[in-house]
Amino acid sequence: LLSVAGKAATVKKQGDAIAWLRLVTILLLAGSVYLAFRESNNMLFFIPALLLAALFYILNKQSQLKEKATRLQLHEKLLNDELNALSGDYTAFYSGEAYINTTHTFSYDLDIFGNRSIYQVLNRTVTTAGADTLAASLQNPYATQDEILNRQQANKELAAKPAFLHSFRVTGMRHAEEQDAAARIKQWLCLDD
Repeated sequence: LLSVAGKAATVKKQGDAIAWLRLVTILLLAGSVYLAFRESNNMLFFIPALLLAALFYILNKQSQLKEKATRLQLHEKLLNDELNALSGDYTAFYSGEAYINTTHTFSYDLDIFGNRSIYQVLNRTVTTAGADTLAASLQNPYATQDEILNRQQANKELAAKPAFLHSFRVTGMRHAEEQDAAARIKQWLCLDD
């Protein structure tokens, strides 16, 4: 967590420096355009062209730094949420209350969904499809040994890649899913049955 905060501070300093550099470049660009027109020298228009190219480079760099800063903020939030979860506070994670089914054979009685439920403890999903899949797997547990072993193997493989999982979650949070996005994509691809 301290490492992430340190990186965030470094990115902020870089962003501040880029902002000043952008301002200076814009002022130089304006001055060089004025000078080129005042002197009526076509060779002087080369300077504004270089400064314009430099400005585009600076704007691109600034955009990259903003994205990096946003990802670091989300990274820090995820780490704080996980620290809170280790202390028993799972409020940062969706409880799955939409999946509560009072007629299900066991999920309602065992508090599978809802506040402080098994779903909330396990939930680290970032998409609707992921949340639905987790809910379905809790309501309809695997019945065969092969299915259970395959799921355990998949969990072991993912558990060995915490950086990937964290990056995946940050990306999912960064690019929040829109309502019915999957249906619209399927329709756009003409895969809608």
